[in-house]
Parts: sequence; C-alpha cells; structure tokens
Amino acid sequence: MPKKKNKGKIKKPTSSLPEMDTWYKGRLGEAEAALKQKEDELNSTRSSFTQMESFYKERLEEARLTLKQKEDELSSVKVSFTEMDTWYKGRLGEAEAALKQKEDELNSTRSSFTQMDSFYKERLEEARLTLKQKEDELSSVKVSFTEMDTWYKGRLGEAEADLKQKDNELNSVKQRLTGMEKK
Repeated sequence: MPKKKNKGKIKKPTSSLPEMDTWYKGRLGEAEAALKQKEDELNSTRSSFTQMESFYKERLEEARLTLKQKEDELSSVKVSFTEMDTWYKGRLGEAEAALKQKEDELNSTRSSFTQMDSFYKERLEEARLTLKQKEDELSSVKVSFTEMDTWYKGRLGEAEADLKQKDNELNSVKQRLTGMEKK
C-alpha cells in the first residue's frame, strides 16, 4: 500500500514563481504517481472482483443445478413415498379387516365354546345326578338282593332240612317196608 501523506503538513513555498512551479510540478508528479498507483490497485481489485464474481457465479450455477437435481430427487421420493404410503395403507386396511374378521370368528367360537361348555356341564351334571340315582337304586337293589338271598338261603336251608328229614323218613319207611317184605 502506498504511504499516506500528511496533507495538512505540506508547506507551500512562499517564494518565487519558479520555485512554486517546481513545487507544484513535484506535488503534481506525486499526485499522478499516487493516482496511477490507485488506478493499478483499482484495476487489480476489479480484476479480482471479476474473477471472484465469475467464481461465485459458477458456484451459484453449480448450486442451482444441484438444487434442481435435489428438487427432482425430492419430487421422485415424494411420489415414491406417496405410492408406498398408499400401498401400506391398503395393506393395513386389509390387515385390519382380516383382524376384525378373525376377532369376530374368535368371539363367535368363544361364544360357541361357552354354550357347548354350558351344555356339556349341564349334561354332565344330569349324568352325575342320574348316576347317583342309579347308584342309590343299585344299593337299594343290592340290599334287597342280599335280603332276598338271605331269605331264600333260609328257605332253602329249611327246605333242605325238610327234604333231609323227609328223605330220612322215606329211608326209614323203605327200610321198614323192606324189613316187612323180608319177613
């Protein structure tokens, strides 16, 4: 960077015209050199700005292209997502309908099972009561049979005793008859 000059400290010559002319020419040469330096700096800065502008325009164009590409990809993803969402909603609806049908079938089966369970419990209870009744009847029949068996055995015993007695009497009569015949 050029040196800054203290403008307030420059002294004008107060002497003659040639000195003044020399002094102004010197100042003019310094000003021209400073101006030339500033023009060079300005041109360099403009060149840098132009390069930077080109660089950023290229980056901006690349960013626009990338953004367009990403927007296209996003649009494609949105379409795919919408299709997938629709497909899954359809499958979910079908699954929910199938689940509802299975729940209805399960409830119906449970109801049938409960009715069947109640029916068979009632039949089982009736069978138990009938069995108890038959067991009581059997016990009663056994008691009656035992009593009858005892009675018949008693009668049979009496009949056998009577038969034996009659047989003895018959034998006795036969012996007497045989003894009488022999006589």
